[in-house]
Amino acid sequence: MAKIHPFRGIFYNQEKVNISSVIAPPYDIISETEQEAFYQADPYNIIRLILGKTYLEDTEENNRYTRAKEFKVAWEKEGILIKEDAPSFYLYQQEWNLAEKEGRMEGIIASIEAEPYSARAILPHERTLFTPKKDQLELLRKTETNFCPIFLVYSDEARKIEKWLTPSGPPKIQFEYENRLCRLWQIKEDIEKLSAIFEEKQLFIADGHHRYETALAFAKEKGENRVMAMLLEKDRGGSIILSAHRLFKNSLSTEKLEGFLREKVKKEELPNILLERKGIGVFGMVSRNEACILTLKDGKELDLAGSLKRVDVAILHNLIFNGQQEEKDVAYTKDIKEVFSRVESGEFACGFLLRPTSFQSVMDVALDSLYMPGKATYFFPKPFSGVVMHSLEKKT
Repeated sequence: MAKIHPFRGIFYNQEKVNISSVIAPPYDIISETEQEAFYQADPYNIIRLILGKTYLEDTEENNRYTRAKEFKVAWEKEGILIKEDAPSFYLYQQEWNLAEKEGRMEGIIASIEAEPYSARAILPHERTLFTPKKDQLELLRKTETNFCPIFLVYSDEARKIEKWLTPSGPPKIQFEYENRLCRLWQIKEDIEKLSAIFEEKQLFIADGHHRYETALAFAKEKGENRVMAMLLEKDRGGSIILSAHRLFKNSLSTEKLEGFLREKVKKEELPNILLERKGIGVFGMVSRNEACILTLKDGKELDLAGSLKRVDVAILHNLIFNGQQEEKDVAYTKDIKEVFSRVESGEFACGFLLRPTSFQSVMDVALDSLYMPGKATYFFPKPFSGVVMHSLEKKT
C-alpha cells in the first residue's frame, strides 16, 4: 500500500524572517486581491513562489515560473531558505475557528511515493482539469520543489499511529496567523516503524488532486515520484468538510424538479431546516420568489453507480445539472448569505444549498473507483504554504 518517507525539509530561516509574514494559503484559494496583499506583506513571502504575478511582457524565458526559480535560488543563497541536515517526518498542528465551530487539525507531513491510481495505494474522489495541472507542472519543472503539502486522509481504528501525533519537546516552528496558532515538530524517533505501519494503509486524497496528478506527470519526465503530503486520521476530528453551494444563471424547468418532493419554507429558516433533515437527496433551493426543501422521491431516475447514489452533490448534478449547465453559468460558494444575495440581485436565477459531504462518503466513492462532481468537497482548514518545503532535486 502507501509508501511514506522522511525527508530533509526546507524552512524559512526564523532569524531573518517573521514566519507569519511569509506563509500563505494554498495557491488555488488565493484571489487576485489576496495575491497583492501577500506580495506587500513581505519581500520573501511564499506567494512569489507559488502564485507569482504575470505581466504583459512575459516570455518563455521570463515568466512567473522562471521568476519563481530565481527567487528560490536567490533566497537559498541569502540564507532565507535553509535545508534540514537529516531526514525526518513532521507533526503539524493548526488551530481553526469557523462561525461557532473550532478545532485543531493535526497530521504527519511526509514524502509520499506518488503511484498511479491503479496501484490502489492512493485514491482520488474528484476529477481534475487540464489547465491547473499544466500550471503546476510548469512550476514544478522550474523549481523542483513542493511548497505546500497535499492533504491525504487515512483510517486508524487500531490507533497504531497515535504515539506520533503526540508532540515531544518545544516546536521547531510556532506562529500565529489571523489569531490561529500553528506549530510544527520534527519526528525523529521510530521513523522506520511509522513508515512500515503506513505500508498497510490506503490513503485518500482530500485536497490536492491536481498537485498529485502533477507529481505523476513529473515522475514520468524526471523519474522522481515523490510528493509532500499531510496525513490526517479521518476520525480524529481535526478537519471538517464544508458545503460548496451552487448558483445557476438559468431558471430551471418544471421537468428538472419532477424527481423531488417540494416543500416551501421561509427563506430565513431554510439553512437550519436543511441541516436538520435526514436521509439522502435533500437540498435547499432558493429563487427570487421562494425558498423550498427538495427531497428525492425514490431515486428511480438516477443514473449513478454504487456509492454515488448516496452522495447529495452527485444526485443534484445527475438530476438537475446533468451536463446541461455550462461552467460559465455556474458559481460555487461556501457562504449561504452569498447564495441569497446573488439570487436576490438577479445575478443568478436560483441557488442550491447542500449539506456537507461526509469523510466516509469520500472514502466510499474512492474505494468504488468513482468520481464526485467537481467542487464536491471543501476541506477546512487547509495547511499553509511555506511552513515546510520539499525538494525534488534528489531523494532527500
